[in-house]
Order: sequence, then C-alpha cells, then structure tokens
Amino acid sequence: MTDPAADAVTDAVSRPGARSATGSGPDSAPPLREPRRPGAVDRLLVAGSCLVGGYAALLAFFFLPLYVGSFPLPVSALLLAGLTWLLPRVAYRLTGSLAAAAAPAVSVFVVLLVLLIWPAGFNAGRPIQIHLAQWRIFLLLGSVALAGAAALGLLWGDKIAAQVRREQEQRPPVIPAVPDDPADPAVEPPPAAR
Repeated sequence: MTDPAADAVTDAVSRPGARSATGSGPDSAPPLREPRRPGAVDRLLVAGSCLVGGYAALLAFFFLPLYVGSFPLPVSALLLAGLTWLLPRVAYRLTGSLAAAAAPAVSVFVVLLVLLIWPAGFNAGRPIQIHLAQWRIFLLLGSVALAGAAALGLLWGDKIAAQVRREQEQRPPVIPAVPDDPADPAVEPPPAAR
C-alpha cells in the first residue's frame, strides 16, 4: 500500500511545472480550462461591446475639450483608455478568440479616426480636416492605442503561456539516466561530472 501524499510529492518532483501537493509555490498554476466554442449569445455580447466602445469613443471625442476653470481636463481620454483596456478582456473571456478580443479595440480606434478625418461639415467640396494642433487629440489617440495594444498583448501572452503549460502537461517527464556503477564504461557520465 502506498502513501498518497508521498506519491503526490514524488509526482510533483518528477514532472516540471506540475502542481505541488499543497497547490502553492512557484510551480503552481491555476488549472487550465479547456477552450469552448462561443455561442450566439457570446458573439452578440462581443458585438454589443463593439457598439459600446464606439459610442464611448464618440462621447469621449466630444467631451474632450472639457475645462475645470481655465485648466483643460481631458478626463474622457483616460476613461476611454480604461474602457479600451477592459473591453478586449471581456470579449476574450466570452469567446477565447484573439480576433474577437481585438474587435472592440478596433471599433474604438476606427470611430476616433472617422471623427478626426471627417470632411469639414457635410460639404463634399471642402478638403479633409485633421485636428493637428490639439495635444488632447494626441492624448486620446495615444492612450487608446496604448491601452488596446497592452490588453491584446497581455491576452496573447496568456494564451501562449496556457498552450505551453498544456504541452508540458501532455509531455512525458524526462528522467536523466543515472549510472548504477560509476566505473561502468557503457554508461556515459553526465556532462557536469566530466
């Protein structure tokens, strides 16, 4: 009869990246969840988050010249950056797809670009107008682009880390050959002993 606690410790030592018997420590990781297929409701929620992001970009653009006294306070740029960081994470949790996670961030950025490069008025004969002289526009575009890129980059890294952990769990453990007799010429000693 074997001791289950001893087997768990032996198993944790023999497999790199395995959870320890206590479930804590540097090698412990949260249990991996199998990816699931997104349903129609998940896709509708991602489309809704794209619409929410686009509407928030519209509001942030028009509330950008907000002042507190004589000091410009572009708080809408920071709020939109926070929303742009949050929406891809929600979409990824719903679908497990990086393309679906990128959709809300792309919709926010596209709405901002359309608002920035809009013909002056509705007169088609006038040239395209770009707001260049306002630092708040650069703050808005930069914060949204940085927040979206950071969210997607972190999600991509998490996805790759989960794939690596899954491959390590499926791979059999590598146990190096240790010679029983150090004088045996048939077994080559490890490189550190040479």
